[in-house]
Amino acid sequence: MNVAVNSKEWESKGFRQEFSQATKFLIILSFITIGIQLMYDQAFNWSNIKRWLFSNAYFGYAFYFANAYLNDGLNKIYPWEKNPKARALIGIPTFLIMNLALLAFLIYFFQLYFLNIEDPQIFGRDHLGTYLISLTICLIATLFFHAVGFYNGMMRQVRLNEKLVEEKVSAELNALKSQVNPHFLFNSFNVLSGLIEENPKQANKFLDGLSKIYRYILEHREQDLTTLRKELAFAQKYMDLQKMRFEDSVTMDIRVAEVDLDAKLPSLSLQLLLENAIKHNGFDASEPLAIVIEKEGDMLKVENNMKRRLHLQGNNGIGLNNIAKRYALHNVEGFEYREQNEKFTVTLPLI
Repeated sequence: MNVAVNSKEWESKGFRQEFSQATKFLIILSFITIGIQLMYDQAFNWSNIKRWLFSNAYFGYAFYFANAYLNDGLNKIYPWEKNPKARALIGIPTFLIMNLALLAFLIYFFQLYFLNIEDPQIFGRDHLGTYLISLTICLIATLFFHAVGFYNGMMRQVRLNEKLVEEKVSAELNALKSQVNPHFLFNSFNVLSGLIEENPKQANKFLDGLSKIYRYILEHREQDLTTLRKELAFAQKYMDLQKMRFEDSVTMDIRVAEVDLDAKLPSLSLQLLLENAIKHNGFDASEPLAIVIEKEGDMLKVENNMKRRLHLQGNNGIGLNNIAKRYALHNVEGFEYREQNEKFTVTLPLI
């Protein structure tokens, strides 16, 4: 019962909206036709004006609703966004035939019931001019509404494509972000494993710090972009954790002004680069791993001295590939990395 009532209410509301639009259209049409009539008569003729008003209402409402519902029906069968060619090729002649038939019926009905003509001649010479004018107007209106329909259909398709692209990008970004956690845990557990053998007390501190850092990762896992301020603060916490094992064998120097800290970049990108630097290089207290983070123009440069480890296992390149793909999905260019003069440098565009 409720469904039927809601359906009737919806249909009534739709009809009221169509009737309101039709009335607005006829009011505008009436002003135009009355203006033409006044120019033609060169004087105010109330009798002719009443005739024009009645004709506009009689023909206008009929043509408006007939064309509106025919247009809705064709849109359901041949949507513009799916098959615009078929919609145009079928729609234009269908509109013209329907309007011609409707015009003949309205003239016949008008003569029979309003003019009391017993044998209406709808195709007589007296109506030839009316048909030609009406068909010309119908053709222009049909082409206009088809152009509007085609444009609206294409815009709907464009919006749909944009939505699909956004959903695809969002899904890909989520997939890339999901790589960060296993990558981080794998490297952290390797460090923890070595620390347990070397210094069990430090291992406990490391585990406590690791839990706090991983909590931060979980809290920010939904954010793909973060501020440079937050990223540097997290990078510092991560390096403090690494110093529990490596002590003075690793250093990090941050050279970024306060005014630049509100710029954005992919979240956890610095942590990935720090992981890679520690994982791929050999270092000790006599030859420490020195990491420098500084801003150059619109870029953030992360550089470290390079001393490649031999026979490194698990070198799957997740870190750099992950960052590169995330920048690509944001349509941001400028991410690059290079090896030169025993230095490994990564350039991160700031957004």
